[in-house]
Amino acid sequence: MRVGFSVAEPPEWLGGDDAFWQHLAATPAPDFAAHVDYVGLALYPDAFSPVAPKGRPGDVASLTAHAVQHLRERCLPRAHIQAGVPIHIVENGSPSAAPRSERAQAESLSEMIRTILDLRSSANITQYELFGLRDADSGSQSPLASLGLVSDTYRRKEAFETYREIIAGTDS
Repeated sequence: MRVGFSVAEPPEWLGGDDAFWQHLAATPAPDFAAHVDYVGLALYPDAFSPVAPKGRPGDVASLTAHAVQHLRERCLPRAHIQAGVPIHIVENGSPSAAPRSERAQAESLSEMIRTILDLRSSANITQYELFGLRDADSGSQSPLASLGLVSDTYRRKEAFETYREIIAGTDS
């Protein structure tokens, strides 16, 4: 059985997790880090706040890369977790609720997945999981309600085809 744990995005996105990493830093490696087989990352760079336009600092791709690199290069070494321990993207998605659009969701998801694919070797990312196939409530303005690739009535959104095309074009 593989044992791991999951964390959310970098602390500046969600208000801080420094106390957690301080605790792990103070825990001797043989007591904790030596038993960790993977670390999961929940990744929603554009779900809860606006992001810069594509190609500019603070865009979806740069925020995605920052989240992965922050975990790999800062947090995990601090907790004595070796570089050989893989990162799993355990949740990922982009909302389509207003003021966003289904087109923006597809573009954002494409940027996130392509960035993750670009970083998979250097950051040792070995697993990717999309948050959900279906919206919880397509009519809601809550970002959490519209993360699916299909609507709450199972109508395929643009992100569905985008996801299929990206995944079909990758090597396992």
